[in-house]
Amino acid sequence: MKLVLIVLLASVVGCSKKGSGDQHHDTKHPKTPETQHLEDSMQPMHLMMNAPEGGTPCETAYNAYKAFDSAAGSMSGGGRTWGKLPDQATFVARCGKLSEKEQKCLAPRYWAHNHDECDAVDLQRLTSSDLFDKL
Repeated sequence: MKLVLIVLLASVVGCSKKGSGDQHHDTKHPKTPETQHLEDSMQPMHLMMNAPEGGTPCETAYNAYKAFDSAAGSMSGGGRTWGKLPDQATFVARCGKLSEKEQKCLAPRYWAHNHDECDAVDLQRLTSSDLFDKL
């Protein structure tokens, strides 16, 4: 599970560095239904990684998970591996009880750029704990 998340985050981070949100269209290789499906399925991750910074690490993490949830909500199964995202005030209050390191690493963009610091943080435990509401 952790490896899948790392690969997905790395691919989204790599894609997000290629432009300022503009889609790259290769005129030599038109999109196939398969590549369109892949782009569509990666859209929630792309939005998650490019969600706006908040005033605190917990607000930044909330913005990322909210962006993902909003985009993935219409997909089959929702695409999420965590419980139901609570309202912002509840999420930020719960997140505030975590260590500073856990708070920062909970934000996917921070985690993707700070593996040395964040790899030791058990994100699966955090995202399956009381941070999120049960489904």
